[in-house]
Amino acid sequence: MCCLEIRSAIVWEFRKPVAKIIVETEEETDVGWHFVISIGNDGDPEVSRTVILTMSWADYDLWSAGGRKPSDVATDVIAFAVAQSKRGILDLRDRFDASIVRRQFQGADEALRGV
Repeated sequence: MCCLEIRSAIVWEFRKPVAKIIVETEEETDVGWHFVISIGNDGDPEVSRTVILTMSWADYDLWSAGGRKPSDVATDVIAFAVAQSKRGILDLRDRFDASIVRRQFQGADEALRGV
């Protein structure tokens, strides 16, 4: 599957681009979705990452209530995590579940619902 979406992430407080996020693949599973996502740092083109993100049906429903595409919600989760992390994309694990942002960053649910 080719690139589903290319979108610049937004720093939530300042609304400025922080990373280019590309959802390379999206696969629906029995419990939600599995994404392969490429992330480039707008401030330093030499820094880029590929991460695997899983997202449950429950988290998708909480953050979008079915009103947005799963790939859009996944992009927003990555953008939020990058914006909130001290070292940006370098702080992201190679593989993680979207629910980790709910546990790691206070206000994540409200921010992701309000996108």
